[in-house]
Amino acid sequence: MIKVAAAIQLLFILLIVGFSTYQLFQGRFDLALGVLPFLMAFYVFVTVRNKRKPTPKEDHES
Repeated sequence: MIKVAAAIQLLFILLIVGFSTYQLFQGRFDLALGVLPFLMAFYVFVTVRNKRKPTPKEDHES
């Protein structure tokens, strides 16, 4: 399950970066930079989700 989630996340990031790069080469800077909020929101979502999961070391100590 973790590998599937990681693959989906990687694909999502690659699609956004690829789209942004293509738009930059086309000269559409507004569209290229328009996806930046999606990347920031995705980063916050992933980091908050990872901080909520306890590590195995923390489970055994308590």
